[in-house]
Amino acid sequence: MEARGVAIEYAFGQALAKTEARDGREGQTYYRIVNTNERGQVTEYLKGGVTMQVGYDTQGMLSAIYTKSHGYIQADSYRFDSLGNLISRAQIGMRERTYHYDSLNRVLGVNNVDLFTHSSTGNLEEKADYRILEAGACNGTNVEFTNKWSQVYGEDNNIQNHYCQ
Repeated sequence: MEARGVAIEYAFGQALAKTEARDGREGQTYYRIVNTNERGQVTEYLKGGVTMQVGYDTQGMLSAIYTKSHGYIQADSYRFDSLGNLISRAQIGMRERTYHYDSLNRVLGVNNVDLFTHSSTGNLEEKADYRILEAGACNGTNVEFTNKWSQVYGEDNNIQNHYCQ
C-alpha cells in the first residue's frame, strides 16, 4: 500500500492491479490486467470499468491501445522503426504525427518540419514548441511554431546564453 491510499497488487514483478486502498476489499479498481501475451506484455486490461486492448508489432513494440466497446474513448496507434524510434502516432482528435531522426537517432522533428538542432558535439542548440493545425498553412505544412528556444555553448561546453524567441 502506498502513502497516497493506493494498493498495488504484484505478481512476478509486474503490477497486476491498482486499487483504491480502503478497509477490506471495497476499494475502487483503477486498473486490472486481464490478459498478457507470450512475452508477458499486457494485451487486455480493465480501466475505469472499460476493457482496453493493447496491440504489439512483430518486434514487441506497442502498436495500438484502444477500447473494445467504446471507440470514442481511446483509439491510439503507433509505429516504430527497427531501432525503437517512434515513427508515427495517431490518437482520437489528433491527426497522425510522423517523426524523423538524425543518424544518431535523436528526434529532429515532426511531419517533416525540424524542431531540434544539435551541435557537432551533440549539445541541443535549438528547440521549437509547436502545434498541429487542422489545415496546412501557406508554407505547405500543418506544423505551426509557438515558441523557439536556443542556447549557445562556449569552448568548454558550458552554456553562454539562453533565450526564447
